[in-house]
Amino acid sequence: EVNLSGAKVVPENATNKTIVWTVKEAGTTGVTGVTDGKFTPTAAGTLVLTATINDGTAVGTPFTKEFTITVSVPFVAVTDITDVPTTATVGNEVNLSGAKVVPENATNKTIVWTVKEAGTTGVTGVTDGKFTPTAAGTLVLTATINDGTAVGTPFTKEFTITVSVPFVAVTDI
Repeated sequence: EVNLSGAKVVPENATNKTIVWTVKEAGTTGVTGVTDGKFTPTAAGTLVLTATINDGTAVGTPFTKEFTITVSVPFVAVTDITDVPTTATVGNEVNLSGAKVVPENATNKTIVWTVKEAGTTGVTGVTDGKFTPTAAGTLVLTATINDGTAVGTPFTKEFTITVSVPFVAVTDI
């Protein structure tokens, strides 16, 4: 909610000081009107309000002024990344696209994956959220979301993935 009650009429001793607010252009903000000097935007965008003081310039002549207000979406910080696999099999592609950013409405949700420690797995990098281990071992990946904790501060989390050799069943003796 935005409260316009702090708006001041100049000069302080003006005869009429009651401001009537109207929405000239709501843009994408979702604002449909101003009630008791308050409005609540539902989306980001640019809002143009008109302030009118009846008999403000002279008796019978209103004083009007337009105000452009930029509505931004509040920043929502990342608190966690979940649903990352903890195991993988040699020779099988691992797709990290199922990883979930918490909360779901976090402002920034793009995860950049890097290999912190490949161990003996043969993994040299993550491309488009995918990698294929070539040997068994332990892999440590770092997930980074730029501007995840705050603007200018990334969110990072490490994930350990155990890579094993695929099981091959005996079919005959």
